[in-house]
Amino acid sequence: MSEDGLHQRKPESNDEKGDGTLSFEEIEKTSREYEVEEAPDWESGIERGKDDFGKTMLRRLLHWGPIIAMAITLSIGISATYLHLQWWPLNSVGSFLHLSLFLLFNYLVYSNLVQSAFIGPGYVPLAWSPPSEEFASHLQYCTVCEGYKVPRSHHCSSCGRCVMKMDHHCPWINNCVGHRNHAYFIRFLAASVAGCIHGAVIISLALYRGLFRVWYIQYGSGEPEVILTIYTFIMSVFAFGLALGVIVAVGFLLIVQVKGVLKNRTGIEDYIVDKANSYERSSEFVYPYDLGWKRNIREVLGTWNGLPLGNGVWWPIRRPTSQFSFSVSASL
Repeated sequence: MSEDGLHQRKPESNDEKGDGTLSFEEIEKTSREYEVEEAPDWESGIERGKDDFGKTMLRRLLHWGPIIAMAITLSIGISATYLHLQWWPLNSVGSFLHLSLFLLFNYLVYSNLVQSAFIGPGYVPLAWSPPSEEFASHLQYCTVCEGYKVPRSHHCSSCGRCVMKMDHHCPWINNCVGHRNHAYFIRFLAASVAGCIHGAVIISLALYRGLFRVWYIQYGSGEPEVILTIYTFIMSVFAFGLALGVIVAVGFLLIVQVKGVLKNRTGIEDYIVDKANSYERSSEFVYPYDLGWKRNIREVLGTWNGLPLGNGVWWPIRRPTSQFSFSVSASL
């Protein structure tokens, strides 16, 4: 029995198993619009500065994760472009637009990867304390950073810092995913999946044309030839395999992220909510940051430039919760 009289209970239905899927009841709850209390204009004590990024861009990118991610993108991009120029030469507007779309996906992958890695999630300053002493009793204290954790923040052992609205530490960007780079990260995932689907289609169609080149020469209607050497064939098959791998692996991660956005929850917050729901209480646990799916999307993806709304310290919340409701639940 904890101090506030909560104790463990067994899940009563499959909806409470916490397997990461959205049940019908959860979808219905997510689709509701709630009474929202906007973020207060209290001082945050956090200003974006040089130390906010943690590392220089070069140090972020010169790591096995970003290097492999960029190498995979480059391999698929080179193979698909090379084959596209044979399969559908740039002698028509349609061909030009088709290849331009594929190259746009490549650009979006690189640009959002770099911004996710360099801008980072936003770090809570070392030895941070709230603007009012009465707030301190409602916040968790980080002994490593020697300061209080802002609401929704967590300490990352890999970064060595407390991270604002931390979702997870991602080796592919060599940084955490959090408040300031969440939109860039989701764009990176979406561009990767879309680009690899497009690339896989180009490679597969070109390989088919190349493997049946003799048939097309004898019975075709003048289609452009795709000439495959042993080296280009191996490179193309390898790139096709990479594209399929990215579609499956990154596609799964993208689905998880989209579900989180619809609920305005990070992966860590999913765990905390499941833990809070595992206790019996006099009233239903209310997650403060679920503002209805439309507002939830706007909170994470609401700006064209990818920059987040708010300061990462004080948040819009559902009534009747408070700015500190979730911090108190996380400490139980």
